[in-house]
Amino acid sequence: MELSYIDERIRELEEVSGRLAKSIAAAPPGRLRISHSKGRIQYYRTGLPELCGDGIYLSQEFEDLPQQLAQKSYEERMLKSVEEELKAWRALRRLLPRLKYEDVYDALSEERRLLVTPIHMTEADLRREWEAVKYEPGYYKQDAPIFITDRGERVRSKSEMLIANLLNRLNIPYRYEYPVAINYKGKERIFRPDFLILDAPNRREIFFEHFGMMDEPEYAKKAFQKMKIYEENGLYEGSGMYYSFESLHSPLDTQFFERRLERILMQPFGGVPEQFQTFQI
Repeated sequence: MELSYIDERIRELEEVSGRLAKSIAAAPPGRLRISHSKGRIQYYRTGLPELCGDGIYLSQEFEDLPQQLAQKSYEERMLKSVEEELKAWRALRRLLPRLKYEDVYDALSEERRLLVTPIHMTEADLRREWEAVKYEPGYYKQDAPIFITDRGERVRSKSEMLIANLLNRLNIPYRYEYPVAINYKGKERIFRPDFLILDAPNRREIFFEHFGMMDEPEYAKKAFQKMKIYEENGLYEGSGMYYSFESLHSPLDTQFFERRLERILMQPFGGVPEQFQTFQI
């Protein structure tokens, strides 16, 4: 498990813990007891030194007090759960080694690396060999519009060009329209998802498919058919396959796409199933 993921989860839980503690401290004292009498719900305030026994009945004049006490009880339970999870993550954080075994070779001095044959491919070697893979590009009609990425490759739309340039700027290895064998109606057919991405730190591959004209009924129909075919082959959204969409009145938001991509790459899971892996990673 990546330390970055653990650290991010700890920061998230610490933030939630702080908000809950502040909210609980500002809540009214006491606790809520809920009772039923003759088919009606009755609320009682308990837990205060001056309130003994079953507590004091909260009539309608107390307005929001039952809700406030119920919210407080919920937040106290939630805070307990958050603190327990925080304790577990912090313990795991202390137990994990400073250096993953995959990084041992990179941590050696240059002189020592010359004498050692690495057992595990380094991230730099993985990126280099993955990007060196050659494949035939997809077919273009003679009158198809031309869009060229910063890497000098041809893509089919302006949005795909923007996505490719974003991946290139973020130094994320990708292959455009890499061919993959898909079972369709009992026969093997070649599909070309828009992008195959290498998540080198987590050593996994991810397909990314962009659908750009979702306000056109026929296009949208074919897009959903394609998603169905992918799922029938084990490529589910969030598990090997990710989608992005746009329409005429809602064009591609590259900033949102970048934030989503960053969230996906923070998770150390969700790569393509083994049968679709294109490289021994």
